[in-house]
Amino acid sequence: MKAWLSKTNKSTNESSDSAIDSRRNNELRASGDRARVEGDWSKAAENYQSYLSNAPEDFEIWVQLGHALKEANRFGEARAAYGTAIRLRPDDFDVHLNLGHLEKLAGQRDAAITAYKRSFELNSSNRDALQELIDLGADLSDAEGTYLPSATKTIFVDMTDLMEYVKTNPSLSGIQRVVANLISNIDEYVKNNGPIRIVPVVPEYDNMRIFAVNRRLVLGMIDALHGARAGRANLDKAIDAVYASRKLVAPKPGDIFTIAGAFWIYAHFDMVRRLRESGVGFVVFIHDLIQISHPEYVHEAATLAFRRALIDVLTLANGVLTNSEFVAEDVRNFMRTRMNFEIPVQAVVLATELASPDNESHVLSEEVKDILSEPYVLSVSTIEVRKNHMYIVRLWEKLIANKAQNIPNLVFVGKIGWDIEQFTNYLANSNQLGGRLRVVHGVTDFELSELYRHAMFTMFPSFVEGFGLPVGESLAYGKPCVSSNRASMPEVGGKFARYINPDDVNEGYELVRDLLDHPDKLQSWTQEVVNGYAPKRWQTFASEYFDALTTICEGNQKTQNGFIEVGDVVGLGRDEIARRDQLDLPLTYLANARGRGWFAAENWGCWTSARRATLRFATKLAPNTAVAVYLAMQLPGETDPQKVSVRIEIGGIANVFKQLRPRARWLVADGKTETDGSLSIVLFSSGPFAVPDHRELFVGLTALAFCESADALSRVKIVEKITFSVA
Repeated sequence: MKAWLSKTNKSTNESSDSAIDSRRNNELRASGDRARVEGDWSKAAENYQSYLSNAPEDFEIWVQLGHALKEANRFGEARAAYGTAIRLRPDDFDVHLNLGHLEKLAGQRDAAITAYKRSFELNSSNRDALQELIDLGADLSDAEGTYLPSATKTIFVDMTDLMEYVKTNPSLSGIQRVVANLISNIDEYVKNNGPIRIVPVVPEYDNMRIFAVNRRLVLGMIDALHGARAGRANLDKAIDAVYASRKLVAPKPGDIFTIAGAFWIYAHFDMVRRLRESGVGFVVFIHDLIQISHPEYVHEAATLAFRRALIDVLTLANGVLTNSEFVAEDVRNFMRTRMNFEIPVQAVVLATELASPDNESHVLSEEVKDILSEPYVLSVSTIEVRKNHMYIVRLWEKLIANKAQNIPNLVFVGKIGWDIEQFTNYLANSNQLGGRLRVVHGVTDFELSELYRHAMFTMFPSFVEGFGLPVGESLAYGKPCVSSNRASMPEVGGKFARYINPDDVNEGYELVRDLLDHPDKLQSWTQEVVNGYAPKRWQTFASEYFDALTTICEGNQKTQNGFIEVGDVVGLGRDEIARRDQLDLPLTYLANARGRGWFAAENWGCWTSARRATLRFATKLAPNTAVAVYLAMQLPGETDPQKVSVRIEIGGIANVFKQLRPRARWLVADGKTETDGSLSIVLFSSGPFAVPDHRELFVGLTALAFCESADALSRVKIVEKITFSVA
């Protein structure tokens, strides 16, 4: 009996000791977590090490120990901790990523690349590992499906806009023609300009990846456009072949990335921001600012999207190229009046060289044959309010009413644009000017060339243009052009065009009536154009464009333009631009201040995508200035506020906050500016966060403001602004 009682007591004591040990170990882990949240890395490491001596199989804590030791600059011990975690779970891509971060901090580039490559191999959608490899200039040629250009400087030409356009259109418009001709003239430029590489690319902006495509296949796709009106089969096959040729590329420091097409079609430019941070130059080609200078001619939604994209590209760009001096001055003026910075802007005037029609398509439709059988005046452009077709109609009505002699027919060539119903109804009710007006859509390149060649002259009374290509095209065909005297048109037509006020029909009437009454004047003018006008070649344009990229990138090395004003409450979300526009404030916002650890900006603000996220932006404060930073932050829905916290480090000064809410709450954190006067903010999120959608979200940031800590008046003003905005 005593023996049995002795065994029972021993068993009970052992069970009790085990429970005590378990509680003590859990306390050690919890103490380590608390120290980590508070930024006491040495204490966190000490507690984690004690815990792991009794729980050596806890993978997560080995990783946390590695984090703590890394933050404490104990790199050798951190490397060992991550190594143990990798032995426990060799296929966990995240621990390899963190090992890469450690090796990068320790200055071990080759070891960092090895770790990042392993992380990327385990998870090919791992954008952070890929970006780190790009930042380090890693050779990715040994990774499956990747391709790295040669070591010489490389220019990457984004052709996303062109690829999207040809999916639904059978011929090139003005903007897409620019991209197509840049790519078509790469060989000639490289041959004449030595060791440089130019690569057409189709990026995946959301996935932060850039794919090179086979340029020969791109040229084949462009060639296939000539026959696309007769059937899309060959064009669709050519498009598929281009996409099938994609290979992942990694731009390196000193390379250049350029967007020459419609930059405003992109939802965000986070990938470009990463490229700039890694030392890659970025230049955007701006065709016009009509959405801003003349918003009445564009849909409101398109105007807002354009304005947001314009702010993004100007903030990130080394510089801007434009298609005319007129647009260049428009861009400079926009930055002077609406931004708080200026960057280099250079005009690279477009070519007016004519495309060579496909020799196998010299076939005219019956409609075009009918037009060519009688004298006519031609106007070529999309039929929309901005192009001012009603001006020409009113002029012809006046010619008819005044019984002018030898009135030619009028021919409009172009697709129907937006908000033009009133105009088309007017034409229908007038019986197309009594049969004198012909409106033609979808002509082939050959048909268009024939319409130009046989016209008496052309008219282009547009209210505003970035370039005014129809003026140059008309002159290139040897045909005089009666053009608007506004915007860029005189720059394109020079001394060879005649100019009229697009609001004054009488002025145009007098000029046209004189030409019709005196055929010798028209003949003399035509001869001047034929003998004197020299179209600019696309090869020349491409050479000037590629030369300008290098020049403009050397002139501005900042990775982010502009600054945030002291006392200004600035939003992070996409709606911030519209808000600031209404208040006539500088059109800067925080989206481009994000570093690592963020999702794309949304209308209200932005979620962090990792437990560590960074912000950095320029200020006008002196280095090492003590600041108070006000941040509007929130939690994902259904996250328990009691279990999470955020540590905010500003210039190395730590602030810990708890009790955040799903709705934005203003926090006030202390910090100091960096040695260059900028503000660097690091957000550390701790605890279990809810997953309200397919993304793992942490804290969200809506807006922030800052001022000097000792400036009581500025602090009061910020609080007043915050209170007003909340109310």
